[in-house]
Amino acid sequence: DSTIYQIYYPLVHFLNDGSIAAADLTEEFLDWVYLAPAGSPPPPPTAGSPAAGSHPATFETVRRTCRYWGGIDLRYTAQTHVSNHLAFLIFHYALLFARPDQSA
Repeated sequence: DSTIYQIYYPLVHFLNDGSIAAADLTEEFLDWVYLAPAGSPPPPPTAGSPAAGSHPATFETVRRTCRYWGGIDLRYTAQTHVSNHLAFLIFHYALLFARPDQSA
């Protein structure tokens, strides 16, 4: 959806600098980065991943960065989109990225 693609932005820096490989971006990895509770062990890197030599430190750095930035900044909408795009962005983030330690 057009309201959650921004979660890719923090990841691309690690791909571009060679810290992780595109093959590392598995469903298991993304679930761990964005959804798993604190203290959950990271998934293993894929075979040949540049992260293999520094695992789990590299994956932990990716996770901290992605959770800190979270894909949200101030440039996502204009006045004409406040009634739909911004509302859906908030709904999608609340639904998809709520952590178990948060109450609704």
